[in-house]
This record gives sequence, C-alpha cells and structure tokens, in this order.
Amino acid sequence: MKVFVRNKLFLIFFVFLFFGASPLKALYPMTRNLLITGCARSGTGYISQVLTRAGLDIRHEQIGKDGTSAWVMVAPSEKTPWGPGRKNIRFIHIFHQVRDPLKTISSVFSTEPPASWQYIMEYVPQILPEDSKTVKAAKYWYYWNLKAAELAEWTYRIEDIREVWGEMQYRLGKNLDMSVLDHVSKKANTRGNHMRDFTWEDLRKELEPNLYRNIRALARSYGYIN
Repeated sequence: MKVFVRNKLFLIFFVFLFFGASPLKALYPMTRNLLITGCARSGTGYISQVLTRAGLDIRHEQIGKDGTSAWVMVAPSEKTPWGPGRKNIRFIHIFHQVRDPLKTISSVFSTEPPASWQYIMEYVPQILPEDSKTVKAAKYWYYWNLKAAELAEWTYRIEDIREVWGEMQYRLGKNLDMSVLDHVSKKANTRGNHMRDFTWEDLRKELEPNLYRNIRALARSYGYIN
C-alpha cells in the first residue's frame, strides 16, 4: 500500500479501478473546451465577447461552460489577481492570441496596475524590480508570449480574426456565425488613452540591444514586421 501512496500514477489508477473515477478527473477536477490566452491588453476581453455572441460561453477571466479568455492563465497558478488560475483545469484546446507589439506594450505600460505586475514577476524572473517601466513592459510582452506559445496548440493575430475564423471553427469543431464580428466593438475592454505610444525607435533607444533584437524577431515571426 505504501508503494501506491508514494506513486501518484498508481494511486490514480487505483481510484480508477475501484471507484470508476477517471484518472483525468483525479488530476483535473474541471474540464473545459477552450482557453484563449496571451499577453494582457491583447484583446482577450474582445474575443470573449465575440465568441459569446457566436454561441459559446467563453467568459473573460472567469470560467464559462465552454471555457475562458484570460491572460493570467499563461501561468500555472491556482489563484490570480483577476479570476481563477489554470491549475487543476484541463483545457481541450488552448489558443494563443497576439496583438501588435507596439500597441500591446504601450497599453501594458500605461494601464496595468501593481497587482498585475506582482503576479507577472512571480512567473517572469527576467523582469527585475530595478528595471524601468518601459523595460518591464517590453520584457513582459516577449517572455509572456513565449510561455503562451509553448502552452498553446495554435497562435493567431487578433487583427486577422476574420481571416482565421474558419481555422478556429475547424479546430473547435463548431460552426460559428462570423457576422458577430460586425456587432462587437473593437474597443471592447479598452482603458482609455495611453501614457505613451511607443515606436520601434523608442524601444531601440530604451532597451538593451539583445532584448530589442529578440522582440523584433518575435514580432517578425508573428507577421508584424516585414
């Protein structure tokens, strides 16, 4: 019996055999179809509204019947400053949503509160307390997107939502009414004017060269730079 207690796999198998419980349920008390994640300020609020109007219960930073759209779920946490964490939830599909890096960095720089930064820095040790606000926002965009891409089965640009709609339907095995895109404002969940609107030249001047090159390379891989 001690062998079973020491080995989680044997314990789960034991539960499965004798109680008829699924091993996946033992690991993940909750299963949902879809998680859409990525950086904060990358349109997760917008896409939750779009998919809800299309007939799916995808809630922003809360768990709906079909899933959730939440940047905080890139991290494997149990709790977050903005709703539940990903720990103990099994998602059948995980999509990584990206948005123009300059717009995202500008918005993160201008609007994310201290609670977000405390959470982010728990999972991105590359962000240092002494880093400038610009460096923190830039590092966050880079490292958080790398984590999201590693977690996800598919990466798409929110700016291309009409072009990738068919792919999204195919992956989910659902027919989704694309006309909802005409009825949801692209300004959904915006937070007003930015304190700064960064250009690539701004970032080149304010970031360490290797970080700047890495961000440019990642932006290019997403199709934001020719």
